[in-house]
Amino acid sequence: MRQLFNGVALLAFIASSSLALAQPPKAAPPAEHAHPAHGPHGGDLIELGKEEYHLELVHDEKAGVVAFFLLDNTAKKVLASPAKEIFVNVKMAGKGKQYKIVPSPQPNDPKDNFSCYATKDKQF
Repeated sequence: MRQLFNGVALLAFIASSSLALAQPPKAAPPAEHAHPAHGPHGGDLIELGKEEYHLELVHDEKAGVVAFFLLDNTAKKVLASPAKEIFVNVKMAGKGKQYKIVPSPQPNDPKDNFSCYATKDKQF
């Protein structure tokens, strides 16, 4: 995982025009870094906004998949969004590139909502 993003800075995550959630977070934002070091799938955490949400980045080298799970403000509970795609902006060696990441439906996702977005793009 660390090798994949060595020298890469993740700049922004954009879901459609905004990330609309099926379930808004219910708890107040946690104290700074009051969340676990890793997400429920064992991945690295990325804070969104003022820690209102988190993305968990999971890299499965064997399957060649990079997945992003949408999590609540505690980084423990998986949330779902109706967004049909998200975009990840990556900067490496001074050059930026945007990647489109599509939903990867999970068994517990509500109808027409997604908690995971994934790509098999080898450049990513």
